[in-house]
Amino acid sequence: MNGLKVDRAGWLWGIDSTAGVAVYDLHDRMLIACFGVTGGASRSSMTWRSPWTAGPI
Repeated sequence: MNGLKVDRAGWLWGIDSTAGVAVYDLHDRMLIACFGVTGGASRSSMTWRSPWTAGPI
């Protein structure tokens, strides 16, 4: 599943099956969560990247 979705809390979810998931708070335009895909197609996993090291979108 790939795409963008805004939930009731006003969070924008960006989902890419090859890159990972990023979640932004649209009210203050800050990244609040980011999970990246690592590994090959047969052995992939998600890794956490701290949102506090990223700036506003």
